[in-house]
Amino acid sequence: KGTGGVAMDAFYALMGCTTPLSNADRGCGQSVTYVHINVESWQEAYAEDWAEIQAKSPRVAPRNLGNGGYSGTSGMYVPLTVKE
Repeated sequence: KGTGGVAMDAFYALMGCTTPLSNADRGCGQSVTYVHINVESWQEAYAEDWAEIQAKSPRVAPRNLGNGGYSGTSGMYVPLTVKE
């Protein structure tokens, strides 16, 4: 399917949506998926979307299998000059 711009694209690709990169119509509702793994996803920014996908489509919703030995946090960097 190619690369997506954000973690949400991966969520929809993993669900079997035919056009996961399209915000207008992700093409969901398929019974089969050809995308089986996503290596990296920062879910913190999409917690509500993740929960909604899990609730609405439990049969095809992606599963979080853990961190694979790498964990991290996300945040915003503000240079000292801006902070002052």
